[in-house]
Amino acid sequence: MLSFHRSMSRNTLQILAYLVIACLHCPYSHALPIKAVATVGDKRISELDLDYRIKFVIKTSGLQDTAEVRKNLKERVLKKMIEEQLQITEGEARGLTLSKEDVLRGIRNIEQREGMQAGALLKVANDLKIPSYIIEDQIKASIIWNDVVIQSVQGQSLVSDAEVDTFIKRTKDHASLGQITVSEIFIPYESETQKEKVLTETKKILSQLRSGALFSEMARNFSKSASAAQGGYIGPMIKGIFEKTAEEAILALKDGQISDPIPTQNGYTLYMRNPSDRTEYTLLQATIPFRTEEEAHAAADYIQTLTTKTIACAERQKQIKREMPHAQVAITEHVAPSRLNPQLAKILTKQKPSQMSGPINAGSAMLSIAVCKIGELEAKLPTPDEAREVLSNNKKGLIAQRLIRDLRRTKDIHIEENTQASK
Repeated sequence: MLSFHRSMSRNTLQILAYLVIACLHCPYSHALPIKAVATVGDKRISELDLDYRIKFVIKTSGLQDTAEVRKNLKERVLKKMIEEQLQITEGEARGLTLSKEDVLRGIRNIEQREGMQAGALLKVANDLKIPSYIIEDQIKASIIWNDVVIQSVQGQSLVSDAEVDTFIKRTKDHASLGQITVSEIFIPYESETQKEKVLTETKKILSQLRSGALFSEMARNFSKSASAAQGGYIGPMIKGIFEKTAEEAILALKDGQISDPIPTQNGYTLYMRNPSDRTEYTLLQATIPFRTEEEAHAAADYIQTLTTKTIACAERQKQIKREMPHAQVAITEHVAPSRLNPQLAKILTKQKPSQMSGPINAGSAMLSIAVCKIGELEAKLPTPDEAREVLSNNKKGLIAQRLIRDLRRTKDIHIEENTQASK
């Protein structure tokens, strides 16, 4: 699972473990006593926090908020919450701590990678009346767990020079495939007896994806690979690196298609072939918040006026700031089409340069986006340091899976009756 041009830096490694539905420093005590759905050691997971997390996943993943969807998510979300409590407890036992600034920096890293404006994730929680710790704790858990993994491999040489040379050679031999980029969702099983259950779970995720759920958010919330922190993005398709079955499945996909569950090492994987990245965008995004239907109509009407005339993005940015002081306006460079919401990417392909899109209703804000500049991407070979970092990160991901599996087997986990989740 490889990505040399987006290889993970120290900041990115902070969220190596993957962004998931987390429960950390027990915000369950923030209110009057509430029913616990599970305990991990002496830490309680409340029914209220479970409900908050389900609500947040539904919103950010683009799922329909129905009783059936909530029922299907409940077990998956609770399993992740249990896992994250194990991770934070292990980090605390090792003396690892994290500041508020580290957490906020982790949130901003995600927003920048997804082309979102600063504060967008916490705003989603606020609009849903979900406490901010639902987001902050997710990031805190993944950062600390990454530090646990780094501590576990400290002093070890994870990648040999021969492995680096082989990686670069394969990349060079198949550079023509570098434009095909891939994302994944990996759901593991721990024993043969779990295979059928995990396959069924993977098929449910696939069904939700094909019904419109966002791949990146489903990966962030449910995938168990290191790529989950990047929304499942694993980079360019390099022939010979993937297992044969997976490689054939990926090459058979068209842009934007998702594979059926593919048996991989100790689990099942869903692969998505991203839209071919031969270009990158510089984007202007205007966000106009609203609280009432009247304000929503006013924002949409204003955006509609912007579509009647095309002007340079820098001038447009000044205009919107002048005319709509409460709007958020930003220009973002180096945005790959494959990293965009598929519906948004489709809108952008139909626009002229610097033309603002029509109003896009995001629930609590009206959006409009313009393509300021389109640049050509060129295939590039990784340096030895980049290759070593990618291979090292892949191995750290496997080590992280082993560590969490050991914790699940050795720690005291109790799930209340009638809560359909398993260890």
